[in-house]
Amino acid sequence: MKSKYLTVTILALIVLTSGCDESKEVARVAEEGAKRQAEQTKKAFELQKEVATGSKNLVTADAEARRELIALQTEIQTQRANVDRERDKLEEERRMMVAERQAIVADQRRESMLGNVFRGSSVVLIVVLAFSFCCYLVKAASSSDSTVEINELFLNEILADEPVFLPGPTAAQTKAVVAIPASTAT
Repeated sequence: MKSKYLTVTILALIVLTSGCDESKEVARVAEEGAKRQAEQTKKAFELQKEVATGSKNLVTADAEARRELIALQTEIQTQRANVDRERDKLEEERRMMVAERQAIVADQRRESMLGNVFRGSSVVLIVVLAFSFCCYLVKAASSSDSTVEINELFLNEILADEPVFLPGPTAAQTKAVVAIPASTAT
């Protein structure tokens, strides 16, 4: 705007300082200056319009980018929350598995100890029964003659390699009898 007034002022000074003959020349120069000024003003207006449109597009694009950024941040937070929930769930499952393993180990120890106790007590029970039976036989042998013969027959039957009246020992019983002295020796 100031350049327009400056140009008009300069042209006016030129016209006033120059004579009438030169007035046609000055008028033509002034007219050309005015035309140039009008073109420059028009170009400046178009440029300003383009800048305004560009600024508006920039603001719109910036707003859209911000909306997209907010949407992405919300999505990331949602995914992070889902990952955190899954991690917590897996951690709880891991804890449950560890507790289950510890319970299994405790049960195995208990079963192992109970198995040893039952084996030991069964050996003791067999020894006590055998000792009781022997005491009974000794007592019976000393009390009467007819029972002595029965007891001798029974002892011979028990001690024989191939018993006649009673069934012979099974392979498992033979192994158990052989294993008894080995376990009692320790």
